[in-house]
Amino acid sequence: MITRMGIVKSRLLLGGAATAGGGAVVWALSAVFLAATPNCASEPLPRCVVQSNEAIAKYTAIGPPTGANCSNWVLPWLAQNNCSDMNGNDVCQAATAGTVVGEPVGLQTYFPNPNDTNQNEEPGSMAFKSEYIGTLIQGYLQGYGTSANGGAPADFNPNYPYAPGLTAKPAGQPPQVTGSNFVFNWGKFDTVYPVNGVCTISNITESNVTYPAIPQYNAFGSSPAMPGPFSGMAQTTIDYKWTSPLKVIVDDTTGAIGDQVFGDLTISQDGCSQSFHVAILAPRVQCNATDDAGNITGGDQSQCGSGSQNPDDIGMNTPDATTQAQLYGSGILPGIPVNCQSIVPGPLPAADGGATSAPTPDFECLLGRSSP
Repeated sequence: MITRMGIVKSRLLLGGAATAGGGAVVWALSAVFLAATPNCASEPLPRCVVQSNEAIAKYTAIGPPTGANCSNWVLPWLAQNNCSDMNGNDVCQAATAGTVVGEPVGLQTYFPNPNDTNQNEEPGSMAFKSEYIGTLIQGYLQGYGTSANGGAPADFNPNYPYAPGLTAKPAGQPPQVTGSNFVFNWGKFDTVYPVNGVCTISNITESNVTYPAIPQYNAFGSSPAMPGPFSGMAQTTIDYKWTSPLKVIVDDTTGAIGDQVFGDLTISQDGCSQSFHVAILAPRVQCNATDDAGNITGGDQSQCGSGSQNPDDIGMNTPDATTQAQLYGSGILPGIPVNCQSIVPGPLPAADGGATSAPTPDFECLLGRSSP
C-alpha cells in the first residue's frame, strides 16, 4: 500500500491521502529521499521521487495544433492568463513546431507504507496536474461556491467537476487509480531506485475530464451591481495524455532529486490538440523584469540564480537587486542549466483576427536541457 507524502499548494492538491491501517501515514522529512539499507557502512540510496512542489513545464511544440477551427488554439492556461483581451478576444498566435510555451504544474510523490513488510522493494509513484485545472476547480468551489451573492447558490455542486453525489466521483486516490476520469495523471515508478541517476515511469494514466460550465460570480468585496472578476466559463473537455515514458532525474551525486522531469505530452481541449516535448523544473521561479510602474519589460536571468557562492549568480553585484531570487537565490539547485524565457506565444496578426491588445508577458526560469 502507498500513502501520500509532500505538500502542494491548496489550489494544486491532488486529492486526499491514501490510508494505511485506518489512518494517513506521514513520513519524516528524512524519509523523502532516503531509504534504510541493511548495511550501515554504505550510503543509503535515494528512492525514485519527484519534488512535491509547484513546478514550471516547458513545452516545445512538435507541430501546430490539429483539429477543426484550431489554427489559433493555445494552452488553456495561456488562454486564461495571457492570450485574451478584456473582451475575451484571442491575442496570441498558436505555437508552431519548435516554439516554446509553458504553464505551471503541480507534482506529487506517493511513498510505500513504512508498515508494509516489503516497503523497501515496492516502488513509489507520482502525480502530475496542470495548475489551470487546479485554479478552475478552486474558482468554482471557493469563488462561485462562496461568492458575494450571499453564499453558495442553490445549484452549487461541492463535487465539481463531477456530478453531485459521492457515487459520481471516481473511487480512490493514488495509488488506487484506474481509467482516465481523474483531474490528474498518475503513474508508478518502474523501479524503487534510480538507474544511472534516472527513474522512469512507463505507464501513466490519462486525464480526460469534462468540466461543466461555471456561471458568472462576484469576487469577494464586490456586489451584484459590479460583478467580477470571473465572467463565467462554458463547459469544456480537457485531456492530458503522456505519449512516452517519463524520465525523472534522481542523482545523489549532484543533489538533483526529482526536480527535473522529461517526456512527450499531448494536450487537447474541445477537439483541438497539440503535442509537445516536455521539460519540467521544480521549483517554479518567474523572472519578469519590470519598470518603475510595474510593467513587464522582458526577462531577467539574474532572478534564476542558484544561490551559489558566485556573487554574480545571485545578483549581489547588481546595485538594484531587489527580488528575493536576486538577493538570496531562486531555490533552483546549482548546476542545473536554466534560461529565463517567455512561455507566451507571439501576438496574433491582425490579418488573422488579432486584437489591438498585446499578449500579457510571462517570463519563467525554464530548464535548459531537453533530456536527462
